Amino acid sequence: MTVPIEELGRAYQCNGTTTDFLVPFRLLDPADLEVTLETAAGTEVPLVNGTDFSVVTVAGDRYCRTAQTYSDGATLVLDRATVPIQPVDFTENDPFPPETIETTLDRMTMLLQEQRRRLLRGVAVPAAWAYPSVVLPEYQAGRGLVWDP
Repeated sequence: MTVPIEELGRAYQCNGTTTDFLVPFRLLDPADLEVTLETAAGTEVPLVNGTDFSVVTVAGDRYCRTAQTYSDGATLVLDRATVPIQPVDFTENDPFPPETIETTLDRMTMLLQEQRRRLLRGVAVPAAWAYPSVVLPEYQAGRGLVWDP
């Protein structure tokens, strides 16, 4: 199965009752799902697979099932975080299984999509800066980055 250009993450508004959230993207392994809870106060809390949530399949669709409900104002963010491994070892003169090859290429494509998404969310400097040495201050609520003349 080819990997389409797809949405890698999804944010759901919590309502205090829902515990099943559709995973709208392909996962090679349930361990590849990364879930973060953003509280109403804006604090990000990473959730633990197998403790805070599990991945279940219902009627062919995958869902993130949380161990508890989260209140109004909280946001649950689902991201794919493919484990960056190369699990295939081809042996000389063995058959060349097309499905195994395609899954391996899918894993690489997924990793590239995830890296691209992370880069798009980051702060960038102009290409002319070649190799800048930029040190950013610690995050402080209510503060922003500015440059003076």
